[in-house]
Amino acid sequence: MVSPGFFLTGVITLLTFINVLKSEQVLDKQNEDFDFDGLPGVSYEFKVEVNAGDEQCFYQKIAQGARLYVSFEALRGGDRLIDVILRDPNMEILDSQIDQTEGSLEHETTVEGIYTICIDNTASMSRYFYGSKRIYFYMGTYITAEWDKYIEEIEGVHLTVSNFTMKKNGTLDIISDGRVLYTENGITETIYDKNGNWISSDGRVCTENGITETICSYEWDDIDAGFM
Repeated sequence: MVSPGFFLTGVITLLTFINVLKSEQVLDKQNEDFDFDGLPGVSYEFKVEVNAGDEQCFYQKIAQGARLYVSFEALRGGDRLIDVILRDPNMEILDSQIDQTEGSLEHETTVEGIYTICIDNTASMSRYFYGSKRIYFYMGTYITAEWDKYIEEIEGVHLTVSNFTMKKNGTLDIISDGRVLYTENGITETIYDKNGNWISSDGRVCTENGITETICSYEWDDIDAGFM
C-alpha cells in the first residue's frame, strides 16, 4: 500500500514540473541562415502576464557576432517593479535590470547558442504591492553586417520616403522588424510597415491600386494573442 506521504510528495513534484513548463517559452524563429521573413535576424513583440512570485523565461538561439536588443515595460500591476535578466548559453548573467518599471538590454554575442531572457516577479512577494504584472516585451536580434546590407536595400526601395523626410526636417529610422519610422519634434510615426505598405497618420494601411488610386484600410494587430 502506498503511504500518504509518498503520494503527497509525488503530487507536489508533478505540480512543480507543470509550473516550470508554464513559465518557460521557447522563441523558435530560427533557421540555418539566421533569417526570418526575409529579414537578417528575428524579432518578437508581445505582452505577457507574470504572476506574483513567478518568473517567465524565454529562450532564443542566437548566432555568433549577432546583436541582441531587449526592451520591456510593466504596463500594470502593483508597483510595476520587475527584474529582467539576460543569461548566456552557460546560464551566466550577462546583463540585468533590477527593480525597474521599464528599460532595455543590449548585447553583442561572442558565442553561438541558446540565450535566456527572464522576467522576474518573485520580489513582489516581499513588497507591499503584491500581485501579478502585465509586461510588454520586445526582442530583436540580427547580424550587424547583414543588417547594414539589408538597410541599403530598403533605403533604395523607400527613396521617396527619404525625400519626404528631408522636406519635413525629421529623421528616418528602419527598425529591426522592417518598419520605417519617421520622427519629428519628438513624435514618431510609422511610415511603412515591414511589407512595404504605407501607413497613414490615422493608422490605416494604404496600398496602390493601379496608377492613381490608393486604397487605405485598417489592420488590427492582436498583440495580446502572441507574437507579432
